[in-house]
Amino acid sequence: MTLDELAQAKSLPDKPLYHPKEAAILLGVTQTTISAWLREGRLDGLKAGKHWKYVTRASLKAFVEEPAHV
Repeated sequence: MTLDELAQAKSLPDKPLYHPKEAAILLGVTQTTISAWLREGRLDGLKAGKHWKYVTRASLKAFVEEPAHV
């Protein structure tokens, strides 16, 4: 399933940046998992101070389309 299909299925808008909570909904994981993946560099995002505020659409797309991202 593509990121566009996931976003449509979850009724989330197509946008360049997603809040970690939205990214968690898209990928079917917890927000804690998204934060861990951002810290580990598995996803790209934007930080404000110590906290991750946004996940880039491009990194979510690449993550979803990877053959094995576990």
